[in-house]
Amino acid sequence: MTKIQVVVDDSLALAPVSVAPDYQNKGVGSKLIRAELKKAKELGYDSIILLGHKDYYPRFGFKPASLWNIKIQGTR
Repeated sequence: MTKIQVVVDDSLALAPVSVAPDYQNKGVGSKLIRAELKKAKELGYDSIILLGHKDYYPRFGFKPASLWNIKIQGTR
């Protein structure tokens, strides 16, 4: 994860999680994401901005940034 700043609140950024093909479909990616979410909470962060597949990450509680009118600069 990488620290970013959104408006006035500190947040974290999580880029897509990648797992080597030999370890895919064994829960490795899920364990990594859950560990990162737990660590972020322990550090007191309330938000994580994610760059990743819209169908994979909602299972971890992620929602589209558009719900908060968050956009990548240069996009509509």
